Parts: sequence; C-alpha cells; structure tokens
Amino acid sequence: MSKTPKPMVYIASPYTKGDPAINAHFQCRIFDELMDAGLVWPVVPLWSHFQHLMFPRPYEAWIDYDLALLDRCDALLRLDAEHIVADLNYRQSESSGSDAEVEAAKALGLPVFYHAAGMHCWARERWATAAEDKDYANDLLRESRLFLLSGNPEIDSLDERSALLNKIEERLGKL
Repeated sequence: MSKTPKPMVYIASPYTKGDPAINAHFQCRIFDELMDAGLVWPVVPLWSHFQHLMFPRPYEAWIDYDLALLDRCDALLRLDAEHIVADLNYRQSESSGSDAEVEAAKALGLPVFYHAAGMHCWARERWATAAEDKDYANDLLRESRLFLLSGNPEIDSLDERSALLNKIEERLGKL
C-alpha cells in the first residue's frame, strides 16, 4: 500500500460552548465529508469527546493533546458548529479554544481556512505539487541508479556505489 501525499488538516470548531455532544457530532460529519472528497486527511480533535466519556481527563490534558496533533498537521480548518435537522437549528461560532488553535496554527506557519472551499483549492494545489515532487524524486532516483550502476570512474568499488545509492534514496525519501 502506497502512502498518498495528502495534507493533514486539523478541524477546529467549538466544543465546550454550546452543546458538546452536538459539537462533536459536527466534527465527525465534517470528517466524513472531507474523507469523501478525498483531498486531505482530516484530523478530528473532538474525537477525544468519546474518550473523555469513558476515561475522563483534566481539560488541560486535552488541550495539550490537541496542540500535539496540530503540530503534525499541514493546515487548520476553522468552522462554526452547525446542526440543522427537523426543529433544531443549532449554530455555535464562539470558541475561545478554537480561536487559540487558530493562533497556534499561525504561530506554526500553517495556513488557516474558514471555509472548506478555500481549503479544497489549497489541497488540490498541494496534492498535485506533492505528487509531482514524488515523480521527480523517482525519476532522479532511476537516473542515479543508472549512473552509479553503469560504472563511474570516480567510484571504484561496488560497496561505495551501494553506499552512495542508499544516501540518495534516503534524501529523496524526505521529499
């Protein structure tokens, strides 16, 4: 199974303001929509809501956990929680926690999006670029193999060629 060069996007939305259960449901729904679109790997910090129901922890522990997740992401999507069904027109936008996550993302140099459409455009560009980088890396690796295996007068032994090829593969793997 190959790894897909999709960016990881942290979903920031209200949790403790309003109804935490509806807010968690909202993030799960957004996760599902983003997975269906297939452009990003969504990160849902409010899944901790379900963990907390079974194994409660102090609020600060969840904040630390969320910030550790954010640090591993490529962007942040800040949304208001909405749940519109039958007689329930629920919308929660105020969230000091989400606002702090936005500031943390900016401090990390991550792009912050307030609408899925803008994030989708960014993801398409980023995904195409990552795929092109990978294709370039693979082409370069093939050329390097041919060069090294065809014989290079500056590299006498097969061991030296293998060592150099391993270094090239390591560096290209980081692209």
